[in-house]
This record gives sequence, C-alpha cells and structure tokens, in this order.
Amino acid sequence: MIVNVFLLFGVSSLECLAHNIQKEGYICSLIDAKHDNVYAGFFNISYKDGALQTIKSNYAFLDLKDKNGNLTADSLVSFIKNSFSNADSTSNTCKTPNISIDENNNLINCPIYFVGDAANLYEDLLKNLNINGCKNIIASREIAVCSSITIAKVGYTKYKNGDFGDSTILSPLYLRKSQAELALNCNK
Repeated sequence: MIVNVFLLFGVSSLECLAHNIQKEGYICSLIDAKHDNVYAGFFNISYKDGALQTIKSNYAFLDLKDKNGNLTADSLVSFIKNSFSNADSTSNTCKTPNISIDENNNLINCPIYFVGDAANLYEDLLKNLNINGCKNIIASREIAVCSSITIAKVGYTKYKNGDFGDSTILSPLYLRKSQAELALNCNK
C-alpha cells in the first residue's frame, strides 16, 4: 500500500512582495484594487536561521478616499499603526533589530518599505507620510511583482519551520467580496 502525503504551504501574494525587499524591518505591500482601493499587508520581517522570516503580519482592504472623495492615506496610516500596536510582544522592545519604539508603541527612526504596484501608483501620497519620524522608502518597479523565486523561498522557510496548513481547509484569503457579490447584496 502506497500512501502519498502532501504538505501544503499557503503563501500570500502580499507576503511574497514583502520578501522581495530582502531586508529586515517593516514592510508594507500594496496591490492596486482599482478605484483608489488597495490590498495591503504589513509585515515585520527578520533574519532567523540564515533566512528572512515573517515575524508578524496583518492584511486589509483599504479605500484611499475620504468622505469627500479626495485621495488620502488616512486609512493606510491607521492600518499601519493598528498593525504595529497589535504586536505579539507586550514589552517595549521590538523583535526586529535596529528598530526603536517609543513609550506609545510608535516606530521611531526606522523606515517602512513600501512595495507593490500600488506603492508605485501612489508614490507621491506615500512619500509624504509621517508615521515614524523618518523617510519611508518606495521600492522600485522591478520588484513590484511576485516572483516564483520569492514564493519558493517563503514556502521553503515555512516548510523548515513546520508552518504548513491542513490540505482539507486550505483556501484563498479574500480581503474583499467580489463586485458581483457586492451588487447582489445592494439589490436585496
């Protein structure tokens, strides 16, 4: 009797974009969702056992317009601050070296790297953000797409750490309902 065992490792597109940066620190991946909306992922990435690993992550679907229809980064700033304040650690220290945190759990003197097609699309908006007291960095367009190499590296790191999912429940993580579902709900 032959039994095949397959281990499945779920790898998020937003996480793959973050690992394209190849640096420790805080990384915000942004994918354009059209109509001034973005899919956002905020990651704390650190070296462990010779490889980059995601220490903490958070995902959201964000509208970049305010009530008046003006383009603003308020929802993104709130998302980043909430992602950071929900840290696993209750102490005033960060798991990523060379990053400082003040008494109010705000990042200080460390850049946030922004990556993805929406990071390039909204570059002017992101350059003016003042979240952590220093200049944020927008990644180049060349690394704004998920590569098979990055997917493999993230998957392999999850494999080494035993971070695999149950194949019977592994499914896509949708951050927003489809346009058809939203239209159907509006018509009810």
